[in-house]
Amino acid sequence: IVMIIAKDPNFILPLLIVVILQDEDLNVIVKKFFICSVIMFLLTIILSELGIINSIDWYKRDEENHLILRNTLGFGNPNTVFLFIFGILINYYLIKGRLSLKEKVVWLVIVIFFYQLTLCRTGFIVSVLFILFSNFFNKINENKVVKWIFNNAFLLLTILSFIIAFQFGKSNNI
Repeated sequence: IVMIIAKDPNFILPLLIVVILQDEDLNVIVKKFFICSVIMFLLTIILSELGIINSIDWYKRDEENHLILRNTLGFGNPNTVFLFIFGILINYYLIKGRLSLKEKVVWLVIVIFFYQLTLCRTGFIVSVLFILFSNFFNKINENKVVKWIFNNAFLLLTILSFIIAFQFGKSNNI
């Protein structure tokens, strides 16, 4: 339904992955997805740096009206970089179950490094907040109401996204 409404075939890939991996253990899937994500993320950056993949230059203006380069690192948009970093971070957290102080520091360095290149504020803020509060999620998940909300978050947020899109989206970009 989402694919038909959005007229975007990219939604079919996750469905195919689910069908292919339906009999696989969830922990194995998360580990495989983590490894594949890291490899493909780094490969995209390497191919971009070698000039095999085009890296589109994006610019933004600072307070003094100077142009500042936002590096796409081979992705279509500088914001896409953090889409993948955040996915990798979430997978790492799912594998480990919690982040030690040392792991939090390493992840913060990674996130700050990529923020310096992309200037993606939203991805940076969301990643930093997740890193800082990641272990807090284990504690609040013990509450039955919070646990129900977390277990149904995907469905609830999907419905909320549709409501926002139909209410505030443009007719050509629902």
